[in-house]
Amino acid sequence: MVSMSRTLHIRSILLAVVLVAGVPAPAAWCEPVTLTVSAAANLARVMPEIAKAFTKKTGIRVQFNFASTRKLATQIEQGAPVDLLAAADRESVDRLVKQGLVVPGTVKTYAYGRLVLCVPPDSKTPLKRVAQLGSPAVKQIAIANPEAAPYGRAAREAMQKAGIWNRVGAKIVPTDTVQHALQLVETGTVDAAFVARSLLDKSKVRWVLVPADQHQPIEQAMCVVKGTKREAAARKFAAFILGQEGRAILTRFNYEVPAAPKKR
Repeated sequence: MVSMSRTLHIRSILLAVVLVAGVPAPAAWCEPVTLTVSAAANLARVMPEIAKAFTKKTGIRVQFNFASTRKLATQIEQGAPVDLLAAADRESVDRLVKQGLVVPGTVKTYAYGRLVLCVPPDSKTPLKRVAQLGSPAVKQIAIANPEAAPYGRAAREAMQKAGIWNRVGAKIVPTDTVQHALQLVETGTVDAAFVARSLLDKSKVRWVLVPADQHQPIEQAMCVVKGTKREAAARKFAAFILGQEGRAILTRFNYEVPAAPKKR
């Protein structure tokens, strides 16, 4: 019976031979590449689905760090080891570009998010318009912190346009992320919440879509972070998100996607 040490020795020799000969080593002999992607909280449902399809196609694994866009950008500014950032806005990415923290030419808009107003599943409050949040029946309204989260900023803009922002200030319950806002309304902790449409695929809350003209477009951009040791893999993942499969998954989760890039 061949000893374990001898087996490993033979395997090492064979690996050296194929490398010298220019033959790719078997995938099982190579350590798999794992990308670290910082993604805005509204992507918590869709990104794992995109990553699953990407890994199946390429063998490249993806691990996520979900948080508010502002928090993710700050982490990158502080040197966090991130390969790709998928933000919930364009401004945060542009700010990183100005600081020289982005690989040139990798900033791309991958989706446009939609904002919804929702109430708990068993709520008796018939909310159909943002203006109705001014009703005495609505005591608390959860929104992601407008200073840190683009969806929270859009919620504030919608209430400002409806003319109720100054009247509902005492009702606002700011949360770290849009995910947290959804959790509060799902459990009935608050009477209403503004959340991302993309998070509602399995939620039982009652909701209405906030008209797109009630706030600035939620343009979501991504970029490859400068200094990554996995730039090629990060570029592949970004291209996959923008490609046919990625766009189809984003659409399934109710994002609007930019027009497909023209083939040259």
